[in-house]
Amino acid sequence: MLSSELVRNTLESSPDATIVVDSSGTMLFANRHIHAVFGYDPAEVISQSVELLMPERCRAVHVDQRMRFASENRARPMGVVLDLFGCRKDGSEFPVEISLSPIQGGNKVLIVAAIRDATNRKKIQLELIAAREAADRANQGKSRFLATASHDLRQPLQSLALLNGTLRRLVREPDALEALSHQDQAITTMSRLLNALLDISKLDSGVVKPEPTDFSVAALFDEMRREFADLAAKKGLTLQVEPSRNAFTATVPWLDRFYETSSRTRSSIRTSGRCDSVPSHAPSQSALKSSTPGSACPPIN
Repeated sequence: MLSSELVRNTLESSPDATIVVDSSGTMLFANRHIHAVFGYDPAEVISQSVELLMPERCRAVHVDQRMRFASENRARPMGVVLDLFGCRKDGSEFPVEISLSPIQGGNKVLIVAAIRDATNRKKIQLELIAAREAADRANQGKSRFLATASHDLRQPLQSLALLNGTLRRLVREPDALEALSHQDQAITTMSRLLNALLDISKLDSGVVKPEPTDFSVAALFDEMRREFADLAAKKGLTLQVEPSRNAFTATVPWLDRFYETSSRTRSSIRTSGRCDSVPSHAPSQSALKSSTPGSACPPIN
């Protein structure tokens, strides 16, 4: 038995179920938490083999492991890598985590084992694994949807492009040719957005890696000017794009998102106002800004 009252009080105050075992595997001490974890009163396990607290299938193997640990004489945790199980008084099994520490008891080496019920931790771990798998499945489903949608929608767009080309060869009226030219530009824009969807699905699936590229602000805004000029003219406005030598770095999907977001300014054009772009080296800091209330351009987040 333990002779030091200080040691006994220390082990008794441990928050875990704590036992002291000699080299033969006999339990010499058990604190009060042994009842909460295993269902035994401390007096019931004193002088019993430590294998009493284990499932029947684990006892034979544990004898060899216990003897090996006694010869190593060093502290170590158990149950971190391997799955360990305890056995309650009623015979039910549950996962445990065990920390072993050798102490000197006179001329003998004793082993202090702190045992913790790992049921809740294992449950949370399994829930996290299940949540991660569900998220992975959702991402895969989203990627498949984007790939399928972009592929299926690309077919009618190609037909529209072919029809537009045929009409441009047959039509001679200037107004009709101009309308067909705008239609061709709209088809090209839609095709680019579908390609962006496919690029995003490839990024999500890890098929491709983001490759930042430098883009000219002037080229991007010139394309926007061509698309918005007619809309502005219909509202009696003059759309002007000031020359700029600025450039910014972005990936292709982000640039398409920039263009798509900029396209939403169509619905923001009222009767007057000014919409400027403020490029930045960090794409997340770029934005479209309006100087007139009621005609705000949506920011790019």
